[in-house]
Amino acid sequence: MRFLIKIFLILSMVFSQDLLSRTRQEVINEANNYRNYSWTVGENNILDVQKHIGDDGKILATPIYGESDGIDDRMFKKGDDGKWYKSTDNWPFEVNTTYTGEAYAWAGWVGNIQWGGDTTNLFSQRLKDSVNKWIAGAREEDCHTTNIQKIIKAKYKGYTGIDCSGFKISGVSL
Repeated sequence: MRFLIKIFLILSMVFSQDLLSRTRQEVINEANNYRNYSWTVGENNILDVQKHIGDDGKILATPIYGESDGIDDRMFKKGDDGKWYKSTDNWPFEVNTTYTGEAYAWAGWVGNIQWGGDTTNLFSQRLKDSVNKWIAGAREEDCHTTNIQKIIKAKYKGYTGIDCSGFKISGVSL
Protein backbone atom coordinates (compact mmCIF):
# COMPACT_ATOMS: atom_id res chain seq x y z
CA MET A 1 0.00 0.00 0.00
CA ARG A 2 2.84 2.40 0.86
CA PHE A 3 4.37 1.69 -2.52
CA LEU A 4 1.14 2.74 -4.32
CA ILE A 5 0.93 5.96 -2.31
CA LYS A 6 4.54 6.81 -3.17
CA ILE A 7 3.91 6.13 -6.87
CA PHE A 8 0.74 8.24 -6.77
CA LEU A 9 2.54 11.16 -5.10
CA ILE A 10 5.46 11.05 -7.52
CA LEU A 11 3.19 10.90 -10.56
CA SER A 12 0.97 13.70 -9.28
CA MET A 13 4.00 15.96 -8.68
CA VAL A 14 5.40 15.31 -12.14
CA PHE A 15 2.12 15.75 -14.02
CA SER A 16 0.80 18.67 -11.96
CA GLN A 17 3.88 20.75 -12.80
CA ASP A 18 3.29 20.20 -16.50
CA LEU A 19 -0.44 20.92 -16.24
CA LEU A 20 -0.01 24.18 -14.32
CA SER A 21 3.02 25.57 -16.09
CA ARG A 22 3.03 28.11 -18.91
CA THR A 23 5.50 28.37 -21.69
CA ARG A 24 7.97 31.23 -21.87
CA GLN A 25 6.18 32.54 -24.96
CA GLU A 26 2.80 32.54 -23.17
CA VAL A 27 4.26 34.65 -20.36
CA ILE A 28 5.84 37.05 -22.88
CA ASN A 29 2.54 37.35 -24.77
CA GLU A 30 0.72 38.17 -21.53
CA ALA A 31 3.30 40.82 -20.64
CA ASN A 32 2.94 42.34 -24.11
CA ASN A 33 -0.83 42.55 -23.63
CA TYR A 34 -0.26 44.81 -20.61
CA ARG A 35 2.52 46.80 -22.27
CA ASN A 36 0.68 47.41 -25.55
CA TYR A 37 -2.81 48.02 -24.17
CA SER A 38 -4.05 51.43 -25.36
CA TRP A 39 -6.68 53.32 -23.37
CA THR A 40 -8.16 56.79 -22.99
CA VAL A 41 -8.89 58.47 -19.67
CA GLY A 42 -12.54 59.41 -19.20
CA GLU A 43 -14.06 61.84 -16.71
CA ASN A 44 -15.06 58.88 -14.51
CA ASN A 45 -11.45 57.66 -14.38
CA ILE A 46 -9.82 60.50 -12.44
CA LEU A 47 -9.85 61.35 -8.74
CA ASP A 48 -11.54 64.74 -8.81
CA VAL A 49 -13.00 65.75 -5.45
CA GLN A 50 -11.21 69.12 -5.11
CA LYS A 51 -11.33 72.20 -7.28
CA HIS A 52 -7.77 73.44 -7.78
CA ILE A 53 -8.36 75.74 -10.76
CA GLY A 54 -10.39 78.90 -10.33
CA ASP A 55 -12.78 80.43 -12.85
CA ASP A 56 -9.95 82.70 -14.00
CA GLY A 57 -7.87 79.61 -14.96
CA LYS A 58 -5.35 80.13 -12.16
CA ILE A 59 -4.45 77.66 -9.44
CA LEU A 60 -6.32 78.41 -6.22
CA ALA A 61 -4.39 79.15 -3.04
CA THR A 62 -6.66 76.69 -1.21
CA PRO A 63 -8.44 73.89 -3.11
CA ILE A 64 -12.20 73.67 -2.60
CA TYR A 65 -13.14 70.20 -1.33
CA GLY A 66 -16.38 68.77 -2.72
CA GLU A 67 -16.10 70.55 -6.06
CA SER A 68 -14.39 69.41 -9.23
CA ASP A 69 -12.41 70.96 -12.04
CA GLY A 70 -11.97 68.01 -14.41
CA ILE A 71 -8.34 67.47 -13.38
CA ASP A 72 -7.06 64.57 -11.31
CA ASP A 73 -6.34 65.94 -7.81
CA ARG A 74 -3.17 63.85 -7.62
CA MET A 75 -1.67 66.07 -10.33
CA PHE A 76 -1.39 68.90 -7.79
CA LYS A 77 1.27 69.14 -5.14
CA LYS A 78 1.88 71.77 -2.49
CA GLY A 79 5.35 73.27 -2.80
CA ASP A 80 7.73 74.29 -0.02
CA ASP A 81 6.52 77.85 -0.53
CA GLY A 82 2.95 76.84 0.41
CA LYS A 83 1.62 77.26 -3.14
CA TRP A 84 -0.04 74.51 -5.16
CA TYR A 85 1.59 73.36 -8.40
CA LYS A 86 0.18 71.24 -11.23
CA SER A 87 2.46 68.77 -12.96
CA THR A 88 2.16 65.46 -14.79
CA ASP A 89 5.30 64.52 -12.83
CA ASN A 90 2.98 64.23 -9.81
CA TRP A 91 0.33 62.22 -11.67
CA PRO A 92 0.34 61.56 -15.43
CA PHE A 93 -3.27 60.80 -16.42
CA GLU A 94 -5.33 63.55 -18.02
CA VAL A 95 -8.92 63.33 -19.32
CA ASN A 96 -9.31 62.60 -23.05
CA THR A 97 -5.66 61.58 -23.36
CA THR A 98 -4.67 58.16 -24.70
CA TYR A 99 -1.95 56.13 -23.00
CA THR A 100 -0.22 52.87 -23.87
CA GLY A 101 0.32 50.30 -21.12
CA GLU A 102 -2.11 49.47 -18.34
CA ALA A 103 -2.13 51.91 -15.43
CA TYR A 104 -0.17 50.97 -12.31
CA ALA A 105 -2.49 50.56 -9.33
CA TRP A 106 -1.13 49.73 -5.90
CA ALA A 107 -3.20 46.76 -4.74
CA GLY A 108 -6.07 47.43 -2.42
CA TRP A 109 -9.71 46.70 -1.74
CA VAL A 110 -13.02 47.99 -0.46
CA GLY A 111 -15.17 45.21 0.96
CA ASN A 112 -14.99 42.43 -1.62
CA ILE A 113 -13.94 44.73 -4.49
CA GLN A 114 -10.24 44.42 -5.27
CA TRP A 115 -7.81 46.10 -7.64
CA GLY A 116 -4.13 45.86 -8.45
CA GLY A 117 -4.45 42.58 -10.33
CA ASP A 118 -6.71 43.71 -13.16
CA THR A 119 -6.34 41.89 -16.45
CA THR A 120 -6.50 44.10 -19.53
CA ASN A 121 -10.10 42.92 -20.04
CA LEU A 122 -11.15 43.88 -16.50
CA PHE A 123 -9.24 47.17 -16.75
CA SER A 124 -11.08 47.97 -19.99
CA GLN A 125 -14.48 47.09 -18.50
CA ARG A 126 -13.89 49.26 -15.46
CA LEU A 127 -12.72 52.24 -17.51
CA LYS A 128 -15.83 52.06 -19.70
CA ASP A 129 -18.25 51.49 -16.80
CA SER A 130 -20.76 54.35 -17.12
CA VAL A 131 -22.51 53.56 -13.83
CA ASN A 132 -19.54 53.25 -11.46
CA LYS A 133 -16.55 55.54 -11.28
CA TRP A 134 -13.25 53.65 -11.48
CA ILE A 135 -10.11 55.72 -10.94
CA ALA A 136 -7.26 54.80 -13.31
CA GLY A 137 -4.15 53.99 -11.30
CA ALA A 138 -3.36 54.16 -7.60
CA ARG A 139 -0.33 55.13 -5.57
CA GLU A 140 0.45 53.54 -2.21
CA GLU A 141 -0.95 56.55 -0.34
CA ASP A 142 -4.20 56.34 -2.34
CA CYS A 143 -4.89 52.99 -0.70
CA HIS A 144 -4.58 54.16 2.92
CA THR A 145 -7.81 53.84 4.89
CA THR A 146 -8.53 57.59 5.14
CA ASN A 147 -8.13 58.06 1.39
CA ILE A 148 -10.30 55.02 0.63
CA GLN A 149 -13.03 56.50 2.83
CA LYS A 150 -12.83 59.77 0.85
CA ILE A 151 -13.30 58.07 -2.51
CA ILE A 152 -16.25 56.01 -1.24
CA LYS A 153 -17.88 59.18 0.10
CA ALA A 154 -17.36 60.77 -3.32
CA LYS A 155 -19.16 57.80 -4.96
CA TYR A 156 -16.13 56.14 -6.54
CA LYS A 157 -16.15 52.35 -6.77
CA GLY A 158 -12.37 51.98 -6.44
CA TYR A 159 -9.17 52.03 -8.48
CA THR A 160 -8.28 50.04 -11.56
CA GLY A 161 -4.93 48.86 -12.88
CA ILE A 162 -2.20 46.38 -12.06
CA ASP A 163 0.71 46.28 -9.64
CA CYS A 164 3.81 44.10 -9.53
CA SER A 165 2.25 41.25 -7.55
CA GLY A 166 -0.87 41.29 -9.74
CA PHE A 167 1.34 41.13 -12.82
CA LYS A 168 3.35 38.23 -11.39
CA ILE A 169 0.22 36.28 -10.49
CA SER A 170 -1.19 36.91 -13.96
CA GLY A 171 2.06 35.74 -15.52
CA VAL A 172 1.89 32.36 -13.85
CA SER A 173 -1.91 32.02 -14.21
CA LEU A 174 -2.75 31.73 -10.52
